[in-house]
Amino acid sequence: IDPGTDPDALNVSYYGGAENTTVGQVMFEADRMLKVMAMRWDNDTNTPFEDVPSRIPDLWAQEALSDRTKTCDVMSRFWITPADMFLRRSPDKLSVRFKSASMQVKTELMSPAPNEINADNEECVAQAVEHNEKFAEAITKNYDTLAKKWPLLEELRQIAKTVTLVQWLLSHTGLDQSVMARDPRVTFTPSTTPARWLSREEKHPPLLVTRTIRGGVELTGDATIKKNSHWADAFARAAKESRP
Repeated sequence: IDPGTDPDALNVSYYGGAENTTVGQVMFEADRMLKVMAMRWDNDTNTPFEDVPSRIPDLWAQEALSDRTKTCDVMSRFWITPADMFLRRSPDKLSVRFKSASMQVKTELMSPAPNEINADNEECVAQAVEHNEKFAEAITKNYDTLAKKWPLLEELRQIAKTVTLVQWLLSHTGLDQSVMARDPRVTFTPSTTPARWLSREEKHPPLLVTRTIRGGVELTGDATIKKNSHWADAFARAAKESRP
């Protein structure tokens, strides 16, 4: 979800054939949820979004309360991606099982560029970066709790696990990709989502801080696998025994 030329809409892009699929729909909603939590404003309903655990920082409130003397325009990027994907493989090499599968939020400053930071904006930019990092760390640390509150985030984790497993199979087993060559079920995925412009008047000297948030979901990541795991072997036996 990124800004475009239309001030009233944000562009939504899909990669890896995810457009008009359930995977794409989950990725879009997870990315939108990330931005809604950051700004505490639901862009769909254009109303405050207050149902966020207090441990997750409010970026908008942090900007308003910052004790700064300069103004700045800041564009930041946040995106959700797999963190720790740990697989265990049975001794007979016929089964694998996830020991752990965690997600994380990353962030980076997109503008101003390093050569555009000066005495007039460095204080403002530094505080924005600090707020970004605290927000990303809080989402990462509390992802499991948030996933229980919003099952969509758990769906995203399951998709990330599937992608991780398929990537590992393709690179380690010579899996015939034709087994996956079928048309996915069509699920509508939007090409735009409403853009909202928030403003707030504060009592301290009037300063203008323009914050733009970009980002998305990246499902690729490296998997760690422990070989000859009898824990995975026991899981495989249980699965086989449960077959009708």
